[in-house]
Amino acid sequence: MLADPGLNLYAQGFYLDRGGRHRSAFIPYEVCDPVEAKVYKIDGVTVCAFVLPEWFEPEHESGAMKMDYRGALKGPFELAPGGYMDVLRNGKTKTIWGPEAKRKTRRHRMHRRLLQQDTL
Repeated sequence: MLADPGLNLYAQGFYLDRGGRHRSAFIPYEVCDPVEAKVYKIDGVTVCAFVLPEWFEPEHESGAMKMDYRGALKGPFELAPGGYMDVLRNGKTKTIWGPEAKRKTRRHRMHRRLLQQDTL
């Protein structure tokens, strides 16, 4: 909620398609989704890791700086095993899944609706 409480902030970035090519897209500021499976404990409570602001900045070279709190990612818009991100491209939204991600069929209904409204 601190990064994007209104679900209305996006970075102009990219994702990798199935062929490994960069595809430009708008990426919402969801700071935990890309590293969702990377969890750790604080005082016995399991919490999710999060990406750092640099993850949303496409100009950084892979490996040049830390991209997430736990150090799992090397470059901008990369997904950790078990992570995912929604993208907005050509007026349509879709979910890009990282390796080993548990694909969810019913999630972020409000978020998807807001993404679609933003393109009207």
